[in-house]
Amino acid sequence: MDTMGNILSQKLVGGNNRYQFCLGLIATLDGGYYAAGTGKKGDRYGFGFKFSSQQDSLWQGYYWHDDPWEFSWIATFRQKPDSNFVHFGSHFDHWNVQNGSKFYSWLLETDNHGCDTSGCNLGREDLQEIKRLEFSIYPNPSHGTFQIKFQDQQSQGYYQLEIWDMLGRKVSEEAYWVEDMRLEVSTDLPIGVYNVILSKDGYLLGSEKLVLE
Repeated sequence: MDTMGNILSQKLVGGNNRYQFCLGLIATLDGGYYAAGTGKKGDRYGFGFKFSSQQDSLWQGYYWHDDPWEFSWIATFRQKPDSNFVHFGSHFDHWNVQNGSKFYSWLLETDNHGCDTSGCNLGREDLQEIKRLEFSIYPNPSHGTFQIKFQDQQSQGYYQLEIWDMLGRKVSEEAYWVEDMRLEVSTDLPIGVYNVILSKDGYLLGSEKLVLE
């Protein structure tokens, strides 16, 4: 949207048959953006949504504490200096308690990819129900040629490999045919720190940090 209020671009994200209310939007330390809030599909849940400065969605997660059919909602959120996101809200427990339901304060922390770091019995559902790939980069730091090693066997096919700089800009994008548990990549990008993101059929599978020197 420009300074006159004219819409320059817009996108719709999220699942069907849900009500989602965003509490705010913050610029993240890597140059992207993050929004969080509360949704409702039967019962209330928290959600977080990360996207790049080009409005490309990186991930969206639905969060709840304990049982998904109870009420868990986010009231406020911030990003910490270590890039993690901390959220504060309320949880209404009406399933696991005796002598009536109870309200609790709910503190939730996730990393920059939406994964739980708080160890507080967090349930999570991705926007797309996909299996995330665990992989490592070797050598790392690298001089421009490196290997991606998968920890588990994955299905063969074309995988999209994107490299993003720390300002949230996509600086490289290539498609690779993968049929074993490793992939060799070469790049002539400048020295610096980058995020390597793997996706397949438009779905995010995983990401790792790469240092070029």
